[in-house]
Amino acid sequence: FFFSRSAGRQRGLQKALELPKPRSRRRVERRREVVCVGGDIMSKQATLLSFFGRAAAPKPKAEAAPNKGNKDEKDESDPISNTDSPKEPDVEVEVEVVAASAATPTQERKRLRTGGLTLGSPGAKRAVPVTLQGLLPVSVRQPAAPTLDEDTLERHRAHLSPTLGADALASTWEFACVLDFFSRFADEVDGARSDCLAQHKKRERQRWAREERTRYDEETLRCSVSFSAAGLAAALVGREDGDRVLMADIHVALLKGLHPRAKNPPCRMNWLQFVARHMADSWPKVCLNQDAPQCFFIKKNGEAEEAYWAMDAVHRLRALRFLCEVASDLNARITSRVEQAKEASFLPLSARDVAKKLGPDDKGVAFTLRPGGKQKKTLVVTGQTEFVDSLRQSDADHFATDHYRREYMLLRLRGAQGSCFLVRTARAVTAVEQGGGEGQGEPAQGECEVVCASGEEFVSFVANHVDTKLFGGKARSRFRDLVVELEAELE
Repeated sequence: FFFSRSAGRQRGLQKALELPKPRSRRRVERRREVVCVGGDIMSKQATLLSFFGRAAAPKPKAEAAPNKGNKDEKDESDPISNTDSPKEPDVEVEVEVVAASAATPTQERKRLRTGGLTLGSPGAKRAVPVTLQGLLPVSVRQPAAPTLDEDTLERHRAHLSPTLGADALASTWEFACVLDFFSRFADEVDGARSDCLAQHKKRERQRWAREERTRYDEETLRCSVSFSAAGLAAALVGREDGDRVLMADIHVALLKGLHPRAKNPPCRMNWLQFVARHMADSWPKVCLNQDAPQCFFIKKNGEAEEAYWAMDAVHRLRALRFLCEVASDLNARITSRVEQAKEASFLPLSARDVAKKLGPDDKGVAFTLRPGGKQKKTLVVTGQTEFVDSLRQSDADHFATDHYRREYMLLRLRGAQGSCFLVRTARAVTAVEQGGGEGQGEPAQGECEVVCASGEEFVSFVANHVDTKLFGGKARSRFRDLVVELEAELE
């Protein structure tokens, strides 16, 4: 059962929950199974764990009053009309409804056989989440989730990634954004660079000395667009010369697709100047309420590079994430792929079902599309057709929740990147935050923890820590299903 927050739906819900006129006052008190508190409406007619929105519920109509006194007088035993008692915190309790009349032997045997889960039968017993308003005594209230005390936090540090669990930089949302971008659009970045690489080599030979020029071998081209989470973290810190070279090559790979016709093409010697141009144009739009690093605006290359590696690694990560955002808007191959996905999203839902059933060698199915009343257009749907939803990371928002109400977010990466990247919130997430309330922004640094930085670490985490003490049944099944996929990829 699910009802929207509109007034009409709420009135329909109210009418649906009304019970027939009982024979006695005692049966009204015993049989009524509706609790209405603070806009949350719960009913035993609803599916377990369902709830009917957070909009303010209309005042329900009073049933036929069994008392013959004043009609306006409130029934103190009525949980609907009595709304003046103080509010109590939301807890999950077990409500048992006992009928006034005795059950027949057949009904009693049925109740005992099913554990009392048959709705509407005398003596029905069922665990339903309700919001209390002082209706139940304190003795029946139970905590919603176990608390994360110091001993538990110390014990759960064994869950974190062996490589990046203690890295504060890898736990930021910008770090996950960079990994997500290259897992999605690494082929487009590499293709746009390959289109202009031959021409750029000629122009670099004319401008730079032999010892300063970049040698674009196969290994250099591959590593600049396909790197692991641990490799990206090491490149951002830049302790070794090889890490600093990789950091420069990542920026150059992005910039070459943005400046294919540049007379002085981007390379390891001048990439900071190209980033500075984009920062002057787009930094305030992409990075709100943040100042651009001033090292990019130093004209001398040697001084600019020295200032770049002198600033904090968090600023280098923000600059790289900014350039990924610019590339998603200006790279011709990326924009073409996104536009095709947007166009395919106008097709009927049956087209998506067809795309799922078609194999890589099957012929496509033609669909006629008339976007916005314009001229008809025919789109051929194949097994490789992408839609807007397929370009989004659905598991990045929520993959699982443990018993301590910590959210687990998963990024599926390429095999060369490590196959997956799993993080979790360092604290319990409230119901308002789960709903994505208004005013929610990006998580601050330190609010997440890196649990797995590769497929091998994910398999080890599931084998050692995913059990009944930490996760429910559905979450454990989801972890095990992903392990089967990762083991097939690793082989």
